[in-house]
Amino acid sequence: MKAYDDKNNILILHALSGVNALEWKISESLLQLAKQVNAREIISIEGVASPDNKINTYYFSNSEPRRKDFEKAGVGSLREGLVIGVTGALLLKAERLSCKLSCVFVESQVGLVDSKAAAKIIEVLDKVLGLKVDYKPLLKASIAFEQKLKTMLQKSKDAQVAKENSYASKEELNYLG
Repeated sequence: MKAYDDKNNILILHALSGVNALEWKISESLLQLAKQVNAREIISIEGVASPDNKINTYYFSNSEPRRKDFEKAGVGSLREGLVIGVTGALLLKAERLSCKLSCVFVESQVGLVDSKAAAKIIEVLDKVLGLKVDYKPLLKASIAFEQKLKTMLQKSKDAQVAKENSYASKEELNYLG
């Protein structure tokens, strides 16, 4: 999914994973699009697995002024890591083409929709770009959504345990159904 911010002339993207063998073509198309609209910058947002369920954010930017914006916003610099997919291809191509490129990485829960991480991305973009977006309602909704999801997962787990326990005792299987 991609969005174009015509006021700030910035191309913002979140590339989905699983585009094997298409990363280079997609990155080339995005660079062509940025050139067509004369975008000042491309910003890629990515989720990365969180080892401890914290929501830390990191950045990479090939622009010194933008690096200062991220530091001012309290976002840590990505010091090491493996960046693959469309973002990885963009990083390599943007360096050669002197395209201004920034990436925001947010730690998120693996295998689950992580609304808190999404709210954190919005918060970071708001601080760095000065968009004046209120991310607090998203954060509030994410807490409620996460609680519902945890409740549903617990009920599913409880049902599975109950099912396994019911098979363990044949005495409980003396009904017609």
